[in-house]
Amino acid sequence: RLSCVSGVLLLHKKWSPFIPKNWKMEIAPFDDVAELALSLRGVTTILHLSGVTHADFGDEYWRGNVESTKNLVEAARKAAVRKIIYISTRAINDECGDYAKSKRESERLIMESGIKFVILRLSEVYGFGSGEGINGLIRLTRWLPIIPYPRGASLFAPLFVDDALEGIMAALQRDEVSGRTYTLAGPENLTFPELVTIIGRALNLRRYALPVPEAVFRVLMIISRQARRPLLRYDQLERLCCLKNSDISQAMADLGFRPRSFEAGIRLLIYSLKSIK
Repeated sequence: RLSCVSGVLLLHKKWSPFIPKNWKMEIAPFDDVAELALSLRGVTTILHLSGVTHADFGDEYWRGNVESTKNLVEAARKAAVRKIIYISTRAINDECGDYAKSKRESERLIMESGIKFVILRLSEVYGFGSGEGINGLIRLTRWLPIIPYPRGASLFAPLFVDDALEGIMAALQRDEVSGRTYTLAGPENLTFPELVTIIGRALNLRRYALPVPEAVFRVLMIISRQARRPLLRYDQLERLCCLKNSDISQAMADLGFRPRSFEAGIRLLIYSLKSIK
């Protein structure tokens, strides 16, 4: 559905992804404001999805999220961009770790930019083309009868990627929506065992989730890191266990956001993956 929008795809690496129809590709380093501004000539709206989601050190998040956003905002002002749609996270509180802190500071830069903006805080997105998060859990559920998880894990609100795109497109297309922050999440709050049960049911497998004390989980993380097969990155435990907002009522009212249930999304995803094979 991105093909209905003409635009520019900004990349900071020389990579050849799928380019939507009527879009052009520009290679622009995020540490060069002048080159960014040049690439943004004639652009009226920026959809800012770039960012670092997994890192080994806090300064990687800061460089990849905060400094890049600061440069993009400055370039956008130089290029007279009218609106920025910023894709953020609902794991935004300080107790959610360094990633959350970097996204919160990036949000502040967008809000104080003087440019019209919409901030979209996404929950756990799953769907085609990903090997992380819920998609990774699907893979684990296929192979492991018992899946360990940190006992203090907060509730999940998985969001199917097509529904995420619908919300993003609505924010892009509705000029009256500006200066607001929305949560885009699935319609249900689910525990980790409930996720495993639903995925297992879609796979016709009986699977169980095993709660593990956080201290034990941290030891497992250290061991897996030393074995060079990291179970989680250093701050992901905090992100898993922190409280997150899941109120999508404003997005439903303003953006017509109507996400499907996790069970419906998982069954569609697994059926599609089987069809491809």
